[in-house]
Amino acid sequence: MGSNSSSRAVLLLCFCTLLFRAHGSRKLYIVYLGDVKHSHSDDVVASHHDMLTTVLGSKEDSLASIVHNYKHGFSGFAAMLTEDQAKQLAEFPEVISVEQSRTCTKDDLNATDVRGRIVLCLGLSPVMSPLTLFPIALKNVLGAGGSGLIFAQYTTDLLDITTLCNGTACVLVDLHTAYLIGAYIIDASSPVAKIEPARTVTGERVLAPKVAAFSSRGPSVDYPDIIKASYNSGECFHFISDISAFLHLSNLCSILHGEASVTDGRGMPILAEGLPRKVADPFDYGGGHINPNRAADPGLIYDIDPYDYNKFFGCTIKPSVSCNATSLPGYHLNLPSISVPDLRYPTVVSRTVTNIAEVDAVYHAAIESPPGIKMDVEPSVLEFSAANKVHTFQVKLSPLWKMQGDYTFGSLTWHNARRMVRIPIAVRITIQDFYADVA
Repeated sequence: MGSNSSSRAVLLLCFCTLLFRAHGSRKLYIVYLGDVKHSHSDDVVASHHDMLTTVLGSKEDSLASIVHNYKHGFSGFAAMLTEDQAKQLAEFPEVISVEQSRTCTKDDLNATDVRGRIVLCLGLSPVMSPLTLFPIALKNVLGAGGSGLIFAQYTTDLLDITTLCNGTACVLVDLHTAYLIGAYIIDASSPVAKIEPARTVTGERVLAPKVAAFSSRGPSVDYPDIIKASYNSGECFHFISDISAFLHLSNLCSILHGEASVTDGRGMPILAEGLPRKVADPFDYGGGHINPNRAADPGLIYDIDPYDYNKFFGCTIKPSVSCNATSLPGYHLNLPSISVPDLRYPTVVSRTVTNIAEVDAVYHAAIESPPGIKMDVEPSVLEFSAANKVHTFQVKLSPLWKMQGDYTFGSLTWHNARRMVRIPIAVRITIQDFYADVA
């Protein structure tokens, strides 16, 4: 926002918000707390909830009220509050300001002179994508005579929606940048915006790979005890009528899944696009990001008879083939993953691996137990030879508590000096049938 720019546009002196959610008499307020006073972002968020719990009376109400936490660079939060609740928060000594946000609706914009100005709109919605919110904001701003739009949203890679601007000056920013712009608008006597061509950053400075926002996510509604394959390999478990093709695809998946990575080339975790962006887990990336070179020489594979799929899928893949549908859960399929959606007591899951590399090889188990789960593997060492190319091992999963929980994630890796073969593990502890977590 340089003041020496020859191409400028007047910024609208307001901070507008799009929020699609029914909250009765509550409205969106921005609570500003100044500099971050904690070393970890989780502690910043926890301090926000502690403060709001004091006003609202319960942690659950605080979680439901907060729309967004500002935890990097400055501390604050956006929350749905009544006027009295906002006044109570404003009395806290650590609170610098509590301001009600306005809305980028037709009525609000028509009540303000936005002609020839660039409008800053904040798109926050727990249920609506920026793909939906952005066109609404753009239409309202242009309809009110605005000359441009700065649209703030959760951090995402959905950049192609700006094609709707059709020559109008518009840009997407994240929520932190939006706050800085809003502070500038308030402080400056004549706020202006410098309009420049967009800059594209490529190569090693870009965090990649990421799971696309449109990627299918788990757990599967129909088969929660099956984790999808590596996220950029395509789905490995389609219903295929040609059983020979299914055999080929099954073997391919057993290789790709075990040789995928869950970090990028720097060792940073893979991210998953969505509302909001988050660190990805096996329900986002399956086995991980495929490494073709390692997949060409995997060492161990989780082989499977394709007719086993036919049985577990109720004999629907090839009805003409003789088949007896099994009543066992899907996690007993010999897949390169384990997903147990209803763990209530210690459960043993078997897997069989085949050595397709050096004839004489020894692999050791490295266990990363899902939080809340005690995980044991027997045997913990697999010794292969010319006479013994196949080994079966058991994974025992035991809940540490009795509770109605959510999925937690871990992994099992077979490794030696040359290779690592990893499979993801997802487990949910439950105590009740037909339980709907809607709070």
